[in-house]
Amino acid sequence: MNGRWFGGRQIHASEDDGSVNHTLIHDYDAEVARLDRFGEELEESTESTS
Repeated sequence: MNGRWFGGRQIHASEDDGSVNHTLIHDYDAEVARLDRFGEELEESTESTS
């Protein structure tokens, strides 16, 4: 999957080596903004297909 294109975006993937504890990384404002953008993209894609 690494390097492939999907939906006009290039995918970057790697295996987790366990060196980062992802539960300790929290930027709630950025996460809320990311989810809002994702929701808008979903709404736009459903509007353009209907």
